[in-house]
Amino acid sequence: VSQSRYCVQKDIVKAVPIVAEISKGNATKSLAEILNSNKAVKKEVGIDANAEQLIKRNAARQLMVQLAGKSFYVFVRLMAHMVIPKFVDGAHIKFVCDALQKVYETPDARLMIFMPPGSSKSIIGSLLFPAWCYGMSPEWQILHIAHTASFIEGFGGRIRDLLDTAEYKEIFPNTIRDTAFQARDDWRTTAMGVYRCGGFESSIAGKRGNLNICDDLLTEQTVKSPTTKIKIQEWWPQGFESRLLPGGRIVLI
Repeated sequence: VSQSRYCVQKDIVKAVPIVAEISKGNATKSLAEILNSNKAVKKEVGIDANAEQLIKRNAARQLMVQLAGKSFYVFVRLMAHMVIPKFVDGAHIKFVCDALQKVYETPDARLMIFMPPGSSKSIIGSLLFPAWCYGMSPEWQILHIAHTASFIEGFGGRIRDLLDTAEYKEIFPNTIRDTAFQARDDWRTTAMGVYRCGGFESSIAGKRGNLNICDDLLTEQTVKSPTTKIKIQEWWPQGFESRLLPGGRIVLI
């Protein structure tokens, strides 16, 4: 309200009631209520309909930024456009987000997600979810596995880069990436959080996780291979599952 043409200088002091309501953090209060309760101020200060809509949009975004630090679904709504240009929300998106948030909140949680290609399951579960978890718990260790190292390292790099964006820092200002570690498959936060990824046949000895994620252990080429399935069955309990830290969670996509 204090900026640009939306306040006339002679009566700028009369905008204080509106500014005070917003700056007190009453973003949960409808902006329409705030502005309607100050109709006289709006008239005197010269807040037109366009300015009012701008104020509402800015306040709504600030509210979403606050909520994104608590709600994974709101985080997805805010950040998805940065990783998928034509992201489309839907009932299944909220369903998956709510399930993943329960995983974060529940020690020893297990979750399997089975959805058709193109339903954004990897974007949500393998990209945005680890990023949100680091925002909530920057000290976490995450182990991220897929059918090949090259496939999952792409996600590792995108998660790493997402933490460096201004939009992410606006939501999670206390989560800072340690720039001494730049590899896509092995990077850190300044809170001693660790991200590691690799193919399911990669060596994960000595690597542990508060959250272990498997995304597409089988491909279209290996899904009918008995040999590959036997390898995964042998690797799962002796390798992957044994790499959990106490209370660690597993997500299978």
